[in-house]
Order: sequence, then C-alpha cells, then structure tokens
Amino acid sequence: MTGLGYNDSGSAARFFYCAKASKEDRDEGCEEMEETIQQSIAHGERQYGTLPYTNEKREIKPIPRSNNHPTVKPTALMRYLCNLVTPPKGKIFDPFMGSGSTGKAALMDGFNFIGSELDSGYFEIARKRIEAAAAQMLLPMGT
Repeated sequence: MTGLGYNDSGSAARFFYCAKASKEDRDEGCEEMEETIQQSIAHGERQYGTLPYTNEKREIKPIPRSNNHPTVKPTALMRYLCNLVTPPKGKIFDPFMGSGSTGKAALMDGFNFIGSELDSGYFEIARKRIEAAAAQMLLPMGT
C-alpha cells in the first residue's frame, strides 16, 4: 500500500461552495418595506476603503435594500441543510432567525418551523419572507 489519500489538491471547502443569495431570493416578500442604505465594497476609481488583510483599495458604494440583514442565506442552501438533518415532517427550531431563510426553506419542504429573533426589524423581514413563500405555495401550477 503506497499511502492514504486521493492524490487531489485543494481543501474540503471546494465541496461546500454556495453562491450568495440572489437579489430576488433576498428581497422576496420585502418589496413593500422601506429601503435602507447598506454599504457594499466594489471595484472603482474612487478609493474610500482598504480591504482587511490586503492593501487593495476599493470603493464603498451605498446600496438601497428592502432586506437589510447583512448575512442572508440562500434558500436553496437552507433547504439542503434542513433535509440533511431533519426527518420527514420533522420540526426545525431556529433560535437566531435573522432574515428567515431557514423558515422559508422549512415551509417549502413540509417541515414544522419555530423561529425566534431579538431584533424586531429582522423579525419583520423574516415574517414577510416566510409569508411570501407560503403564498407562492398556494398558487396553482404554472402561475
């Protein structure tokens, strides 16, 4: 036996990549909410900030968003994780609900869901996103 391993390169993180939540996924159900300004770092000619751990300069641009939660998870990722660890018709408890991605995913896959969130603004975002997912489930096919 010559050794253990698979003779490949790269870390295990390459198997867990998931793109950030799309604008549509992030804002679904929040369309009627007041937009707030968030900051986003982007390449640009004007240089306002330096990225952490580098000397690279990037422009910090204000972006209006209805869902102002800083770490919205993709619903597809949360659906995968809910199904990975929860038995059919099981119950999912999210003690730090944030923007409601787990609740949205649980509802879409037929799980029972209990969520709690201390921040009333984030709770309202989560409520609206979960209600929008519920409304989509009630639409007839092809709508």
